Amino acid sequence: DIRREGRAEGRREGRAEGRREGRLEEREAGIHVLVKTIQSLSASKDTAVQQLTIRYALDAETARQKVEQYWLSN
Repeated sequence: DIRREGRAEGRREGRAEGRREGRLEEREAGIHVLVKTIQSLSASKDTAVQQLTIRYALDAETARQKVEQYWLSN
């Protein structure tokens, strides 16, 4: 039945999208934790940028933006 196949395909696509969103949220949470940990150790923002480029393969500008976003946040 075409309708049943369409529903099954929609469910598969929905699950895949949910997994992608979950991975992105976990990655962002990891970035936040890393920045806050580096800050709590009294290391510099430059150190945080460097670690984000290494651990999360971010370009320097994106890493710098993430550091600024999370450095003083809770």
